[in-house]
Order: sequence, then C-alpha cells, then structure tokens
Amino acid sequence: MPRKLLFIKVLAVTVTFMIMLSFIPFMSSCTHKITFGELVVSGEIDSVTGEPVGSKDEFSFNIKKIFTTIKVSGVKADDNKRFNMINEDTGEIIFDKTEKYSIEDTGFIEAYFYIETENLGEGQVLLDPGKYSVSFYHNGELKDTADFEIIAPAAEIIEVKLSNEDRDNMELVNPISEFSSSDAFFIYVLTNFLIIGDVYSVRWYFDENEILDIVDIEITENYYGQEVVNFWYPPKLPWKPGSYKAEVYLNGSLYSKYDFMVVSEEEVTEEVPQKDGSYFTQGNIYINEDYGYSINYPDGWDYKEEYEDGHSVTFFPPASDNLSMFVAVSWFSEGAFNLNNLEIFSEDYLFDITGESEWNIEFMEIYSGGEEIYSGELSGLYYWEYFYSLTDQENNNYAFDNILLLKMDDLIMVSGLFLTRQAAEASDILNGMRDSISFE
Repeated sequence: MPRKLLFIKVLAVTVTFMIMLSFIPFMSSCTHKITFGELVVSGEIDSVTGEPVGSKDEFSFNIKKIFTTIKVSGVKADDNKRFNMINEDTGEIIFDKTEKYSIEDTGFIEAYFYIETENLGEGQVLLDPGKYSVSFYHNGELKDTADFEIIAPAAEIIEVKLSNEDRDNMELVNPISEFSSSDAFFIYVLTNFLIIGDVYSVRWYFDENEILDIVDIEITENYYGQEVVNFWYPPKLPWKPGSYKAEVYLNGSLYSKYDFMVVSEEEVTEEVPQKDGSYFTQGNIYINEDYGYSINYPDGWDYKEEYEDGHSVTFFPPASDNLSMFVAVSWFSEGAFNLNNLEIFSEDYLFDITGESEWNIEFMEIYSGGEEIYSGELSGLYYWEYFYSLTDQENNNYAFDNILLLKMDDLIMVSGLFLTRQAAEASDILNGMRDSISFE
C-alpha cells in the first residue's frame, strides 16, 4: 500500500472576546422587576444601543464577527453575568466569561449586554465549521441558550499534476506524461480548502482496465486556504512498460482522468548472471556457531562478519554480477531493542547503514507486523517486514527491505539494499536467503 503522503498545514487562530457594554443606569426606591430578553446571535448590532440587527442561526465559515446579545432589566450593577460558548460537535469550550454587570456604576441597570468577537486577520477563520451553543447566566442561573451553525465551505480541486519529482512546492513541479520503469510516481492535487471528512481518491489502471490500486486520503484537519494532497507510488518493482491511467476523485465524484506511458530503460536490459536458473546452485552456507544459526547465500558471493554490540554478517556479490545489492543478517539480544517500537528501531538501523545526511529516506511501508510463522524451519517465530524507498546523491532510486524475526528474546534482521530497477532479482535473492535460515 503506498504511503499516504500528504502535506497539511494547521492554522492556529486565537479568538479574543471583548465585553462591550451599552447601558443606561437608573436608580429608584421602587421594587425592581428583573427581566431578561431573548438571547440573540447576529452578525451586526446597533453601535449606539447594542441592540442586535436581525437574528441568525447560520453563518458562513469566513464570517468575521459574531455578536451574542441579551436585553436585561432590573439587575444590580454588582450582580454577575456569564456568557458561555461551546462547540457541540467536539465539546470544546470556545469561551466562558463571568464578570459583574458594571464595575463603574451602582444601583439597578437596564441595557443590552453583548459579547463581540474581535476582528480577524487575512486568511484567519473565526470558528471551525460545526454546531455551537451560547448560554447566558445571571448570578450562576441559566437564563437562555441560543444555537447556531458555521457552514463548512465546499472544497474544490483546482489543478492536478502528474510527475516523477518529489517537491514541497507544487509550482516547481514539472508535469510529465511519460515515465521510466524505475520512476516514482507522484500525483499532486491542488485544492482550495481542506475540510475534515472530505476524501480524495486515486484509482490507478494499467492498460485501461487492469486496476492496480485504489488509494483514499481522508482529511482529518481543516485548512482554509490552498493546499496540496500528494499521492505517491514508489517503485518496489520496475513498472511494466505500457499505457497507464489515473483517475482522481473528490468525495466519490470523478474530477478527471489522466493517461500516461511507462517506457523501458536501457539499464533494465542489463542481465544479472544466473546459474542454471537459480542463485543458489553451489550450496553456499554460512554457519554461526556463537549464535546458533545458518543461512544460505548466493553463488559467487562473499561475506564479512562483525562483532560489535551484537553480531552482523554482510553478504555481497562479485563486481562481475553487475548487481548493486547487499544483504545483511544482524542479531540483537534482549535489551538491545524495544519490542514495542520496532518501526523506529528499523528506521534507525537504516540510517546507520546509509548515513541520514547522504540519502533521502522517502517512504516506509509495513507489509506485515507481528505475524507468527507456523510452518517450516521458522515455526514459532514472529515476523515483521518494513520496506523503504531511497534516493542517493546521484538521484539513483534504491529500495531497502528489512525483515525482522523475533526468536524468544532475540531479534534477527535480514536486510537487503538494492537498486530499484534490479528489484526482481534482489527479491529472489532476499527471499531465498530468508527462507533458508535455520536455528539450532
């Protein structure tokens, strides 16, 4: 399954609320009747009296101000009022403000009291789409509640580019319609908004009707500006030459179809020598008595052992094979690894091999995790596999396939680093070695 690569920026917006008062104090020796009007949500108020101009229960996502207003009569200046707003969808408290009706006046008050949101800057939003409620309290007693909704904008796809380039800036992407068999394949989808729950999808075909993959990316955070959703297909195996098609969808609706070609590379025609149709005809077996295991290795290959912080042995082909590959078997005893964090352990091991600054570690895919192997020589072991796509400083595409075996309290890794265009040969070798491993 291709990684879900996706560039999303979260816009943090601080909403500050100010209490604005407009009241006419008065005093009387008569008995004062306390009354409360309806709590009203609006987009405007009368700037002199504070009276709401209209009433609304729906607002656009790009609304710049919201007023919540209530008319109060007969309350004391030092009584307490409270405005509270919550997001009904998430339970988030947007604001909760309690204070006296007036700190400057005494006696009884009649006025419109409101809470006003502050002006926002360019590109900011007041509230995320969703349902909200505002409540008003007098001296801790709930008097009224008003509900309203912020309507989510409709996301639209602006542009789509197909490319073999990995770019952070879509403007720099060079769109192409012809790929080589070892290229990584990128689909850049530029959209006007990212809205929670929206799903961007790509369906990938070979030769018009043979479906290769369907990938869905669901948006989990809102972003109210142009952003790119990035689909990436790393070439674990060289793409078969021929005609391909990609379909791009938003929420199940087809946006457009894109036809492209994959052509052969001259380098792919280089043959990796095989003997009698197999890499394992000479019966080469590496045996390690200290750790109690053995493994077959290919014809004509050599190996080098190391004993530092555990044990490792690296197998490599002769230069005459024209095969850019090595296989390493590493043994880690209890305490040298964290069983609950094997993904990071595998990635750190890769960085140790390649040097993080010299390679671009582009992608990681988990093919299996913690599966117990019940058959053959590997019965009773637990098995993980992590696959990575890499690019070196000369822009050569490599792959790193890391197989982890848990044997009691020890971890054994069978790792292969190879050129992507030689993935078919490398896979045969790596699988053959892994399947041959046995323990005392």
